Amino acid sequence: MSFSKIKYILIIFQTGLFGALFAQQGYVVYNTNNSLLLDNRVNCISIDSNNTKWIGTEWGLNSFNNFVWEDFSPFVNYSSVRCVEFDGSGIMWVGTLNGLYRYDGFNWSHYDSQNSTLTNQINCITFDHNNNLWAGTSSGLFKYDGRNFELMLDSSSVEPSFINVTKLLFKGDSLVISTMNGGIAYLYAGSVAWYNTFFGGLPDNSSFDIEVLSDNSIIYAAPQGGLLMHHHSNSWFNWNVINTPFFPSNSLTCLEKIDSNLYLAGTTGAGLFNFSFFVGAPSTTVFDTANGSIPDNYILDVKKDLLGVVWIGTESSGLVKWVGSTDVSTDFITNSVVKAYDFFGRESIPVKNIPFLYKKENGLVEKRVIIE
Repeated sequence: MSFSKIKYILIIFQTGLFGALFAQQGYVVYNTNNSLLLDNRVNCISIDSNNTKWIGTEWGLNSFNNFVWEDFSPFVNYSSVRCVEFDGSGIMWVGTLNGLYRYDGFNWSHYDSQNSTLTNQINCITFDHNNNLWAGTSSGLFKYDGRNFELMLDSSSVEPSFINVTKLLFKGDSLVISTMNGGIAYLYAGSVAWYNTFFGGLPDNSSFDIEVLSDNSIIYAAPQGGLLMHHHSNSWFNWNVINTPFFPSNSLTCLEKIDSNLYLAGTTGAGLFNFSFFVGAPSTTVFDTANGSIPDNYILDVKKDLLGVVWIGTESSGLVKWVGSTDVSTDFITNSVVKAYDFFGRESIPVKNIPFLYKKENGLVEKRVIIE
């Protein structure tokens, strides 16, 4: 399968208003010295319906509602927490290196290899439209219907001879599966289609995070191959430090949608960067320790809460809150021709496939198109 980078132009903004505002407004760090965090390695962040942040660390689980910290680490046996997700009933599920934990607001339940067929290392969790739980583990893909765990995919389904599932996401009725060293899979109605370096020509057999774009294309954060896209036309695209000038890093760890056409990517060693898929001349935006916009260049997770505030999980600096981040995405109505400001503070009408007038920083106006 061939890769293309002709139809899409990835734009990464270095000196735009988005980066400037975050750098100027600064950040707040929560760590073991000033909060109830038991460890400064924040593996994952999840936001519940009350906008409470649930923080998984190497030594347990905490919650923070912007005012009060709570420590739930004893209830998960001080395990390394890999993921926290909420099902359709609001029940919290916590994936750890010591199995799967369920919390309904009153009681805790624990599932592991001692009391079920489930393996102990739970990397990721998602739910289908019937509220069945799907768990990605170091030994394959499991499904839980509320009564029993069933192994759905294991090492017999893929080459090389193991499947370590790193991320799960439903796109309609299809389950998108990222793995460590096993490639990318799509499971639909019992059938599985695999893409990897052996079958499909992917530049990296591993990916850590998944996002679905508004046009149903899918992007992946790869730890060695940079940013991957499976376009809705079934073409593959790839951006990395080799084929894309100023691309910040090949080692991506996480993705988060910030606005309709704006995403943040965390990296190993290169901080954060944002990117979009507007047509135009590429430039770069990086948020790292060098420009003072974040305290740690090793990013494990990024989440936007219900108020639009961005929270960052770091490898050794704890939990980071970007202060004032909601101010950047405010829309402004100005005149009858250019209807709104985009996320970078420049006027635009972001309608796919329809040319629109775009005012640049120097005041000049040019015609642009958001492409499929």
